[in-house]
Amino acid sequence: MTTELIDPPAFSVSIFPTTDVLEINFGESVQLFANTNNQIGKVTYSWSASFADSTLSCFDCFNPMVMPTTTTYYELLGTDEAGCKATDDIQIRVRKTRTVLVPTGFTPNGDAVNNNLIVHGSSSTNVKLFRVYDRYGELIFENEQLIINDPMTGWDGTFRGKEMPAGVYVWYAEVEYEDGMKEALKGSTLLIR
Repeated sequence: MTTELIDPPAFSVSIFPTTDVLEINFGESVQLFANTNNQIGKVTYSWSASFADSTLSCFDCFNPMVMPTTTTYYELLGTDEAGCKATDDIQIRVRKTRTVLVPTGFTPNGDAVNNNLIVHGSSSTNVKLFRVYDRYGELIFENEQLIINDPMTGWDGTFRGKEMPAGVYVWYAEVEYEDGMKEALKGSTLLIR
């Protein structure tokens, strides 16, 4: 007598969200979930990260929270009671928006609108240094550790207590973003009287 043995369906694990690549913004977190199929008995989970395991809230649960600071691969290893193993992975890409803007013009005329030349950007960006130079290259304004988006810390269009004439002025800024990256920026602005 011949008996045909049929293999049972293979044990598998998958990570939800079910995508190969997931994008998040810097500072955001996402919860991952383990899905299993065709397991025998209880499943044990083992999560790992390509680096910086500290971005995982747990290593042996089915639903860890992750908060990567850079693009990271996460792998899930599932093992059922029969000793069958299965893996899945996901890449989480971290978008780092680094936007710092200085207006191309301002009007220091006392009307409480656009009176100071200020540095704009994300509230988590630190302005380490902000300088303004006249057309001859003379430093006419300098401030360190500015509060970004704060009109009170910008240049008011004066130098040594006197109003500067209308014209083009050059600015220089050193900033540090939330993720620790530092950048030097420069440009020009038009003082309009």
